[in-house]
Amino acid sequence: MAYEQDDSDAGFEDADLRPDAKNETELLAIIQSELQDAIGYGSDGIVERRALNLQQYLGQAQGDERDGRSQVLDRSVLETVEALVPYLHRLVVAGGVARFEPVGDGDEEAAEQATDVVDYILSKQNDGHRIMSTFIKDGLISDVGVLKWYYDESIEVKLENFEGLTDDEMARLDMDLEADVMEHSAYPDPEGAMMPVMGPTGQPVIDETGQMATQPVMLHDLRRRVRKPKNKICIENVAPEQFVIDGMATSPTLEDCRFIGHRVYKTKSQLIAMGFDRKAVDDLPYGDSNYTLNQDYLERYESSEYDSDISGDGGAPSNQRVEVLDAYVRADLDGDGQGEIHHVMCAGFQTQMKLLFAQEVDSIPFACWSPVLLPYRVIGLGIASLSSESQQVLTALQRSVLDATYQGVSPRLAVLDSAVNLDDLSTSEPGAIIRTKEMNSIMPVATPMVGTQVLPVMEYMASLRTARTGVAVDGMGIDPTALQNETATAAAMRFDAATARTEMVARNLAELGLKPLFRGLLEAFSKNFDEEFVFRLRDKVMRVDPSSLAGEMDVTVSVGLAGHRDKQTALFQGILSIQEKILTTAGPNNPLVGFEEFHNTLSEMLRVAGITSPGRFFKDPAGAPPPPPPEPDPNLELIKAQVQIEREKLELEREKLAFQAEVDSVKMGAQLQAEAQTKAEELGLREREVALKEREAVMKNEIERKKLAIQAAKV
Repeated sequence: MAYEQDDSDAGFEDADLRPDAKNETELLAIIQSELQDAIGYGSDGIVERRALNLQQYLGQAQGDERDGRSQVLDRSVLETVEALVPYLHRLVVAGGVARFEPVGDGDEEAAEQATDVVDYILSKQNDGHRIMSTFIKDGLISDVGVLKWYYDESIEVKLENFEGLTDDEMARLDMDLEADVMEHSAYPDPEGAMMPVMGPTGQPVIDETGQMATQPVMLHDLRRRVRKPKNKICIENVAPEQFVIDGMATSPTLEDCRFIGHRVYKTKSQLIAMGFDRKAVDDLPYGDSNYTLNQDYLERYESSEYDSDISGDGGAPSNQRVEVLDAYVRADLDGDGQGEIHHVMCAGFQTQMKLLFAQEVDSIPFACWSPVLLPYRVIGLGIASLSSESQQVLTALQRSVLDATYQGVSPRLAVLDSAVNLDDLSTSEPGAIIRTKEMNSIMPVATPMVGTQVLPVMEYMASLRTARTGVAVDGMGIDPTALQNETATAAAMRFDAATARTEMVARNLAELGLKPLFRGLLEAFSKNFDEEFVFRLRDKVMRVDPSSLAGEMDVTVSVGLAGHRDKQTALFQGILSIQEKILTTAGPNNPLVGFEEFHNTLSEMLRVAGITSPGRFFKDPAGAPPPPPPEPDPNLELIKAQVQIEREKLELEREKLAFQAEVDSVKMGAQLQAEAQTKAEELGLREREVALKEREAVMKNEIERKKLAIQAAKV
């Protein structure tokens, strides 16, 4: 696909790429065509079913209520959904459901790191509890739960205030290039602190008196605005009424999906803050579209008046709401015969849609799940859809019983109007008199009590709901009262059948929802982080190299075992008992079980119980110091001591001999040195003696010469 750089300020997630004019037209045409056939766009059977499910879950009026008649509502949908939510939520929160597995030898550490990283992203970087609760409940109520994820590098602006900063602290803050100073004031330390004046060489300055020059210590008050990128992976729930998907897609894994999108309203100011060109945003159409007419959308907000706010301008142009489509579409724009995945962001109604952003990507960051799968359908059925009919029938039956009860307590009367004072008859005060002209002119109209006939029908509908959903009204699994007259074998079979249905729901959640989510989060992490990632999880500081997690990894789920928490605990207890016997009989150095394996079993038992930080209870043997050496044998130690004593004696004798040899050597050296010095001194004396004699002879000759000279002068 050909893209061109946009010189304007438009952009999204630092990618200011837009297709050229030809490809933009083609891409918009594809998107508009896909929207027309997409599931969830406009009104269709799925939308109507979701609206009814949400209406029943919220306990809203059915619309067939009559004044003077019972208007009670059965809450089977809410009760069934809320019975399943804790079970599925424990499955997700407890951990260990989805794990990365090593592909080849030596990948064990990388697989464990991948699991920890994804767990950190889900639980620490995002509100995992809220996200997963919504994800689960959307699937149960609205037939489909949807998640999307993305790398968020948007700028987060924070205001910071500092008081009493020193020069050094101020200098460190000045190094932050992402901060704008709004206010700054400097003043001497109120306590009169002084500091030396430093010269150009870094040495204190000495004044004319010979003293070290000083100056007041300066303090600083600072107010600044800091802009920092978030640089995190975000997970976002997609409301079912905002979710659109290829109407021809057949797999909930999205393998054959040509088009998938998230439709949401954003104000024009929000779009400008995202980096899009202001002029382009100002020209976007705002207000209502067929999206706001979706029945499930209206039911969620319990009011059709909500649309009037969306259609308006919000009081200011910057608050005008624009329909935005964040979508992924397969399109062959380069003519190679293969449809590449393009991430696009459009704004405006379908017929007036403008393309704001487009970029070719490798994968679709969406995951969706349905509790009950339908062959060759992306969206299956939710638990609310399975219990909807039961709620309607039970509502009608309960109303009929209550109406009959009310009429039985206050029956209607047949009167002879010419013989009864109707004004007296309308007075319902106790003891009031009714004036009549004839006896037996007032007769109650008997209303048969239908409770005994209706109650078995209500029990049947309740059991039918349990059979369809696998969830009893009073909790998970089969209704305990239904097992009172059954054999243990029959009861166990019925319990296992009901549990199997709930476990299938959990399996769909794990396989269709968690697996793609885990894979997608790991892919986003390895693509967007290039430096060592340091984080804290389960009381440990972990360091991960993102490049080491870039390869393919298998994700496995273990839902079946997690569904039977008691059975899982019993299994680990059995394993623990076997490990204890092996350690007791064979010691910690046996080839089967060590302290590390024993610690792993204890940790898994705690995780099954919902405790995600086993380090609070058991130390990890991997980080423990090495065990002390075993106690020595006393006899062996005595022998070793005796040998050591003899060795020390020999060493002492060796040292004595060496010392004596050294003394003798010193003495001999000193004697030789003394003799050599004596000979040198004797030689020196002889040399001086010879020199003196020679000097004496010279002086004698000089004296004789002078004497001869004097005598010659006298003559």
